[in-house]
Amino acid sequence: ELKRGNARFVIQGDRVTVKAVTSEGQERETEIRMNLDPTTKPKTIELSFGDGDDEPAAGIYEIKGDTFRFCYGPNPITEFKSR
Repeated sequence: ELKRGNARFVIQGDRVTVKAVTSEGQERETEIRMNLDPTTKPKTIELSFGDGDDEPAAGIYEIKGDTFRFCYGPNPITEFKSR
């Protein structure tokens, strides 16, 4: 489990549950399924949100010590870089 801002992320196996408080003060919960591929360089991640009917989001990830970092978007991601 980790906290960031008003959100709590609980990772169990291939699922991430995000619990956040909205600006109206209501708690919202979202489930994300993730598929990690550690055999690629960079390592890739595929994220499916909600009921999984939409196209999964693709990205990259890394694990260093107890830090899990990932980046995803609509275009192919090949490095951790922000515009």
